[in-house]
Amino acid sequence: MEADKSMGALQTQTLPTGQKQAVLTVTGIKGTLAATVVKTGAAGTVSAGAAPELAKLVNAALAAG
Repeated sequence: MEADKSMGALQTQTLPTGQKQAVLTVTGIKGTLAATVVKTGAAGTVSAGAAPELAKLVNAALAAG
């Protein structure tokens, strides 16, 4: 089952230690059910290229829901 609607966002934030962290979030909605998957890591190790991998996880969660 695939989501009726899906969206993703890539954010980079600077931690108090000065390190940069990236957060990629993909959310899918099917009817009244929603699923969100988040991938985090050091900036440069997480990219928008991981979105298809996360979308597969979102679709699997919606199918199981």
